[in-house]
Amino acid sequence: MKDMTTLTRGQIGRTQGLNTTVKSATGPWRAFAPTWDMVMEWKKGALSQEAYTAQYQAILQEIPSPIWDELAALDQATLLCYCQDGWFCHTHLIIEYAIAQWPDRFQDGRSGTTD
Repeated sequence: MKDMTTLTRGQIGRTQGLNTTVKSATGPWRAFAPTWDMVMEWKKGALSQEAYTAQYQAILQEIPSPIWDELAALDQATLLCYCQDGWFCHTHLIIEYAIAQWPDRFQDGRSGTTD
């Protein structure tokens, strides 16, 4: 049996990994992208962290099982976004969701909850 997949997050341009952004993600990882409306409303300050999280949870729930399976097949995955380390970011939400839904498949590789 394969060990669990360790999930981390990083900033595009600073590390290698899986791009999960609405701006530039491709392939199966595009399923993890928030919507443009969510991103723009967040940037304008018109969407609270709680509202963003609720909207993004709905996206995560709709990701097809084969994509989660593909993520779980990796030994380690760094989920990428344009957000800087320490910022609220959808990549943290992906990690938290994956671990909550499949604690036997995914583990948190972040050094802290806000890195």
